[in-house]
Amino acid sequence: YKVDFHLHSTHSHDGESSVVDYLRRAVRLGIRGLAFTEHANHNPLAPLRAYEEAILLIEKYRLPIKVFPGAEITLETDLMVRKNGRKKPRQIHALLLAEFDLLKKVLETDDLDLEDPSLLSIIAHPGTTKFAPLFNSNSPFRGTEYSRFMGQPGSKAYQRIGLPIVSFSDAHRISRMGTYTVLRDLDLPIGQLLSLSNILGIKVTRGPNGYFDLSK
Repeated sequence: YKVDFHLHSTHSHDGESSVVDYLRRAVRLGIRGLAFTEHANHNPLAPLRAYEEAILLIEKYRLPIKVFPGAEITLETDLMVRKNGRKKPRQIHALLLAEFDLLKKVLETDDLDLEDPSLLSIIAHPGTTKFAPLFNSNSPFRGTEYSRFMGQPGSKAYQRIGLPIVSFSDAHRISRMGTYTVLRDLDLPIGQLLSLSNILGIKVTRGPNGYFDLSK
């Protein structure tokens, strides 16, 4: 099943395409799993509204798509960065997927436990090796989005990343869709969706362009 768990619709302040347009595009691309990860730091209700709209549209038009509740948030890490002569915590963007009630609670209360096994937390577009301490098996995150510095999928540099690596579009308009991860099973509990045995491959468009079979 092709999935894209990093989308921003017009429910986000910088999204340019509607939820229904994303759903239509996903059907044409053969993508079966979606998450509208609206920017919760700008509007905590945006991710919930996008999910609810998507559910209504999928039921109305009987679309062959499964949508998961999701959000993109900004977190402060234990890593430090020097800015204007002072050391400050380095921020990181993260994608969160969870059942609706749990996600709603997290967004409304800021009570986030990355160790919760029912929560799927993914490092979003890391872009730099400065986050390397988070790319290991002891990390509280369940996965990380692919970035060019990780090397060719399957290479030694790639294999040194201790987290499952996924590839999503981070689309703010439908023309940016087309990057995805292929999962074996969409019916697993959300927290287990990115288990290594469930990831079959990733379609990468930034860096080494192409589909990479990771099932072997």
